[in-house]
Amino acid sequence: MIDSGTSSNLILFLLHNSEFCNQFYRSYFVLIVQEIIAHLFCLVESGSLMEPLWDAATVSYAYPNNLMFVREYTIKLLGASFPNIPTSEVAKFVNGLFESRTDLSTFKNHIRDFLVQSKEFSAQV
Repeated sequence: MIDSGTSSNLILFLLHNSEFCNQFYRSYFVLIVQEIIAHLFCLVESGSLMEPLWDAATVSYAYPNNLMFVREYTIKLLGASFPNIPTSEVAKFVNGLFESRTDLSTFKNHIRDFLVQSKEFSAQV
């Protein structure tokens, strides 16, 4: 029987040293990222992370909970990454991510719609 460490190393070896690595990434990279983000949002919203995720020494606002922190942090992060999109639209997108986190199909469509919207706003600028 192969243990998980050996399996992980084998997968990493194949992805770095194989003609199939580009096909793997093309097929699964975005899906994996979407799954991870959805899971992290579920984890935050469930309240199971008891310790604050922010550093009180560097963050001036005392958030009431991790959900509020992650929501605001994500809005700021995406707002900085997509300066052509109004903050209200970014906030609507982030709220939609949290609302659709348990339905992967809706979650993925929401991300796709945001990316299309970002191109539309970019063309307007």
